Amino acid sequence: MNRLFLFLGGMMKKRVLAVFLLCLLLLTSCADTTATMKEVQFVMSTVVSLDLRDHATPVLMKTLMNRLSEIDVLMSLQKRGSDIDRLNQSQGEVVTVDPSTYHVIEKALEYSRVAGGTFDPSIGHLVNLWGIGTEKAKLPTQEEIEEALQSRGLENIELLGNNQLRLHGETQVDIGAIAKGYAADEMVRIAKEAGVKSAIFNLGGNVYVLGSKGKSPFRVGIQNPFSDRDDYLGIVDVQDTSVVTSGNYERFFVADDGKRYHHILDPQTGYPAESELSGVTVISSNSTMADAFSTAIFVMGLEKGMDFIESIEGVEALFVTNTRDVYMTSGLRSSFTLTDNTFRLVE
Repeated sequence: MNRLFLFLGGMMKKRVLAVFLLCLLLLTSCADTTATMKEVQFVMSTVVSLDLRDHATPVLMKTLMNRLSEIDVLMSLQKRGSDIDRLNQSQGEVVTVDPSTYHVIEKALEYSRVAGGTFDPSIGHLVNLWGIGTEKAKLPTQEEIEEALQSRGLENIELLGNNQLRLHGETQVDIGAIAKGYAADEMVRIAKEAGVKSAIFNLGGNVYVLGSKGKSPFRVGIQNPFSDRDDYLGIVDVQDTSVVTSGNYERFFVADDGKRYHHILDPQTGYPAESELSGVTVISSNSTMADAFSTAIFVMGLEKGMDFIESIEGVEALFVTNTRDVYMTSGLRSSFTLTDNTFRLVE
């Protein structure tokens, strides 16, 4: 009898254990795929909104936010001890940087060459000189600008492999015009690896939508460059792509001469770019590239910028002029809707 009891008891324990393991497996494999979560923080000098529409967990949200902070610390021009700061202070010595920083500098050089230098990561000295977006913003003298221009040059940024670089001459690197694009791409990569199918990542002028909104595409507003940050002039229907907007309204200061100076610098003149444009939007599944090209085409101006984007497969753009005219590349016409009748859509 005792042996039978022990035998039956052992069988019961094994059965209970088997049921427990089965339940644990089911709980693990059947995570809440409908869970949503949204978080807003100030990161990378802008207000960031991460909206996970499925597979959301506090751990995933923390991972995303931590990655944004990490990119900011690595790639900031102003933060002491960042990869960019160490590189700019290296005085010709070889510097080892994080693989992410090396990758972004490498892509920045590539996109600069493609865009004919209208986007230029070698103007760090010029960016620091103007200080636009910081408390040190000022109108430099012509002599200071000419001196800063002499330090620029892609050939002065030497990629040595193995995450090592060397700067030559007085060149200083600034990848601020591309880092947010890379950060958006990273948000999508991390979310996809966690199984997320639908999400909106808004990095202050750089929006990346993952997937779609149910059976419909997401609708992203295009910033009105003559109004407040949340006011838009039109809507573009998109999915699985980034919408990157740049304009002369984002960061600027008014100097003693009464003129407003914005942050998008022309690498040729050393001054804020002057053209007929007030804002541009680039749409591409590669947000790093879109970020670089939004700066490039703003500097190029309407005609050259339009021709440039039309020559690149998988990239579209919208241009807003100072006279409130809206132009767009051919592939964008079917998905864009003008909603503000104070603007004129030019076909």
